[in-house]
Amino acid sequence: MKTKGLLLLSVFITASLLTFTGGILSVAGKQNVSTTSQTVNQQATREAEYQTLLNQANQTIEQANTQIASLQTQLQQGASAASPTAVSYPILPDQAAAIASNASGEVVQSTPRLVNYNGSVAYEVTFTNGKVYIDANSGSVLYNGVAAAQVITADQAAQIAAQYIGNNAVSGVVSGLYSGSPAYQVTFQNGELVYVSANGTVLAVQLPSSNSVGRENEGQDD
Repeated sequence: MKTKGLLLLSVFITASLLTFTGGILSVAGKQNVSTTSQTVNQQATREAEYQTLLNQANQTIEQANTQIASLQTQLQQGASAASPTAVSYPILPDQAAAIASNASGEVVQSTPRLVNYNGSVAYEVTFTNGKVYIDANSGSVLYNGVAAAQVITADQAAQIAAQYIGNNAVSGVVSGLYSGSPAYQVTFQNGELVYVSANGTVLAVQLPSSNSVGRENEGQDD
C-alpha cells in the first residue's frame, strides 16, 4: 500500500514537471516569434525610409541637372547674341587698323577683331598703350584707349625734353613703355635720349655714351 502511494506520488510529480516545462517552452517560443516579427518589421520600416530618402535625393539631382542644362542653354544663347556673326561689314579690318593707327599715332600690334562694343559691332585694335574701337559700319572711333592713357602729345613730350636738357635739336619721338608705364622716348641729334612720362614728367636722361644717368625730375610737368 505504501509502495503504491509512492508510485502515484512519483507519477504526479513527473506529470507536474512535464506540464511546467511545456508551459515554459510555449512562452519562450511565443516570445521568440514576437521578437523575430518585431525585428522584421523594424528592418522593413528602415528600408522603406531609406528608399524614400533615396527617391527624394534622385529627384533633387534630376531637378539640379535640369536647371544646369537650362542655364547652359541661356548662356550659349546670350553669347551668340552678344557676338557678331560672321558677316561682311562696310569697314574692313585693314581699314579699321588704319583709322585706329591714325587716331592713336601708334603702330597696330595685332590684327583687329570684331567685338560687341556697347551694343555696336566694332573692331578692337590693340596698341602698346591701349586699345581703340572702330565702328564696323561707319568707321567712326567709338573709344580711343591710347589717347585716354596719354595725357600729353608727342610734340609736348619733345618740348618738355628739349627744355629739360637745353637742347632743341630733336630728331624723333616714339611712344612706348618705361619701367612698365606709358612714356615717350625723345631722341636728339647728338644721340641723347630723354624719357618723358604720359603725364609730362621727365623720367630719365641717357647720354650719347649710353651711360644712363640718374637725372630724374619728380616735379617737371607740362
